[in-house]
Amino acid sequence: MNRNTFSAVCIISIFMATFLPCCNSNKNYNQKDAALHYLDSVLNRTRNMDTLNAWAERYETQGKKVEAERVFRKLGSVSRESDDYIQALKYHNKALTIATELNSRTEMIMCLNQIGTDYRRIGSYDEATTYHYRALKLCDEYEDATTDFAIKNRVTSLNGIGNINLALGNMDEAVKSFREALDGETKLGSHLGMAINYANIGSVFEHRHIYDSARVYYELSMEHNKIAKSRLGISLCHNHFGNLAEKAGNFDEAIREYRAAYDVMESSSDRWHWLNACVSLIKVYIAQGNMSEAKIYLDKAEKTANDIKSKDYFALVYHMKYLYNEKQGNVHQALDNYILSSIYNDSIMNLENVNHVRDLTARYEAEKSEIKIASLEQEKKALQTITVIGIALFISVSGGLLALFLFIRQKNRLAKQQIIQMEKEKQLIATHAVLEGETAERSRIAQDLHDGLGGMLTGIKMNMNELKKGATLEYSSVEQFNKALSLLDDSMRELRRVAHHLMPESLSRYGLKIALTDFCNSIPNAEFSYFGKEKRLDSKTEVMIYHVMHELVNNAMKHSGATRILTQIVQDEDSISFTVEDNGCGFDINGVKRGMGIKNIQSRIASFGGTMVISSKPNQGTEITVELTINNDNIKKK
Repeated sequence: MNRNTFSAVCIISIFMATFLPCCNSNKNYNQKDAALHYLDSVLNRTRNMDTLNAWAERYETQGKKVEAERVFRKLGSVSRESDDYIQALKYHNKALTIATELNSRTEMIMCLNQIGTDYRRIGSYDEATTYHYRALKLCDEYEDATTDFAIKNRVTSLNGIGNINLALGNMDEAVKSFREALDGETKLGSHLGMAINYANIGSVFEHRHIYDSARVYYELSMEHNKIAKSRLGISLCHNHFGNLAEKAGNFDEAIREYRAAYDVMESSSDRWHWLNACVSLIKVYIAQGNMSEAKIYLDKAEKTANDIKSKDYFALVYHMKYLYNEKQGNVHQALDNYILSSIYNDSIMNLENVNHVRDLTARYEAEKSEIKIASLEQEKKALQTITVIGIALFISVSGGLLALFLFIRQKNRLAKQQIIQMEKEKQLIATHAVLEGETAERSRIAQDLHDGLGGMLTGIKMNMNELKKGATLEYSSVEQFNKALSLLDDSMRELRRVAHHLMPESLSRYGLKIALTDFCNSIPNAEFSYFGKEKRLDSKTEVMIYHVMHELVNNAMKHSGATRILTQIVQDEDSISFTVEDNGCGFDINGVKRGMGIKNIQSRIASFGGTMVISSKPNQGTEITVELTINNDNIKKK
């Protein structure tokens, strides 16, 4: 222990010796409370690891668990700020163990959120989500959720969950968490908190390519960051402005913003956020063709990513190396780095992680419904008890008790109705979670086919063309070589076709009419018509309608032997219906058992409040009609 550490320990010891003695229980409580308040103020100013470790050891030896927990929590935060995430997890888990032993809910919430943040920094999103949701559940158990302390802890949990969903592409869940967190920070009057959430909401708009709205939120974030004097927040806002400028093709403006972000973070010990600005500079220098500058920052970024061991930044750095080598014409090195980047991205964005986050969200919402159901059940039992008492007193006060009985019976009926409604909402949450998972999986597979396998096939073709330039082949070999290239081109076209039908880009860009017109045009015996208003619906509804019609047309092609398939959509102000009709073999509706395909289609439609009618007879074709009601939730927000 060095002299500074020893002096600091002595000061704390003298202070504790002065404050802890007491004459009665009330005085003891006040003194201990004051001592903890002083300890917190000292910890806020202390970053020396030797000093903090000495305090932790002393408090553990003395059996002072409350003080030890706070010091371990501080040790974890300092370790994370120094990019030592493994050590941060060790200290924060130690603090959580002590808080659990003390059965201190407030301390447990803070520890759980700290551990969730540690896991987020190293890219372990499934673990991070688990800890943030554990914290959020404890927040829901506060007796008074209106206190500043309760609001702040809840906001911290929501921010963590929102950032994980943002990283995994779950934009609806992300913006829901960020807006709820923003409401909390506004109630607290925290400029720093408001700045963080304005920037987070701006990121959601940027991911959705709504750049004007993104800029508005980034500007609001910058205003509050300047009031809060947050160097980190100001740096992140400069980086956001640089992203928007780069996407608009204004490279000079982008470099100015990225340089401003980089310069702010250069003097900071926060290497994790420094890397964000560094990678942005690399990307824009490569796009601009300034390869010498790109190489300087690429070397710095690679070294720092290796130091902090973050999956997110390993993926980003290898992707930058892929872009750099591709621009330089180093085909083999570009392909190697592309594969490495894909491996790290897959470890973060794999289906298990995405589904784990969605599953936790659905379970959290379902458990809230179950709590309400349990409350209603208790109310029902209480009402039944009152009913029994009422009957016992009926002889003496028959008239009054009769009215009470009727009142209780009505309350029972309402309670049962509410329970049934809650059960339906619970099932609806589960169904929507499955549908969102299916849509996300289709998008991921389409993206992987297009970017992953498509990129590899392109790399193979480039290598084969390079081989062809430098090789001398006999005529028969040339013919075989050209045939192989032709097969490779066919494979790439087929891959693009499959990826397009999994999640067509035309659907997200232009809507159902264009997407279904493209799909039916690709099928020789299919025709498509669109009647009524061409108003865009929300993405979930459009994706559901597209894939249901896609599956119905495929069913008609596979099973009916039809020579003509007619499809149409009719859209009114408050409803939309679509029909798939074929002139195929038809079937007896009552005599044929429906397969899983039709049942899955009916389940999807029911989850959106729609109905499906099947009309068919043997040798007279089949007609399937679906009707949906349009409300404000179904209309696409502009």
